[in-house]
Amino acid sequence: MATNPWVRGTTFYGPDGFGSTIDSDNLTDTQLEGMAVEFPDTDPTTGRVRSGDTVKGVLVRWTGSDLASPAGKTVSWATGYRGRRVGALASGAGGEAAGILDDRLGATLRQNDIVFIARNGPHRHLTHTTADAASAGAKMYVSANAGTLADIADASVTDATSQNLVGIAVDAVATPANDASLRELYLTMFV
Repeated sequence: MATNPWVRGTTFYGPDGFGSTIDSDNLTDTQLEGMAVEFPDTDPTTGRVRSGDTVKGVLVRWTGSDLASPAGKTVSWATGYRGRRVGALASGAGGEAAGILDDRLGATLRQNDIVFIARNGPHRHLTHTTADAASAGAKMYVSANAGTLADIADASVTDATSQNLVGIAVDAVATPANDASLRELYLTMFV
C-alpha cells in the first residue's frame, strides 16, 4: 500500500484553521481534489486492524454549507465537478452516491474544505434513521433521508429505485456506544 499524505479524521484546513471561513476565491489546494488515497481497515477507537481489506477513496472539496456531524454521511457529486467535489448529502431513494464521508470526522465540516470520502472497501456508515434494521448481507442504497442509506426492505427504496447499489452490510445495524440516537452500519462499499 502506498504512503498517504492524509490522516483519517482530518480535513485540510481543520475545524478552525486559517480563519473562520475558507475563501473560495483563493483556493491554493486544488491539486488535492480527486487524489486517490487508501487506508488499512482499522477500528477507529482502538487502531487495531479489523480485516485484511483496504478502504479506498478520494480527497474531495466540500462545497455545501458548513455541515454539523458529518462523519459517515453519504454525499453526492457537485454539478460539473464529478470526481473532485461534493456539494450535498445524497438523497432520493436509490439515488447515486459519490461516497461516504470519513467516519472519523469531528463536529463540523466547513464549506470549501478538503475531506476524504470512502468509495470502496469496508467503512462505517452512521445514520439517524433509527428504524432501519438492516442485517448482514443486506444491499444498501441511498435513502430518501438525506445522507443516509437504506436496504431494499425500507419503504423508500423499491426495485424501481435501486439501480445504484452503494454497498453490502457486513454486520447488522447497531447502536454506537457514544450516542444512542444514532445507528451505525459497517458495510463493504463499491460506488
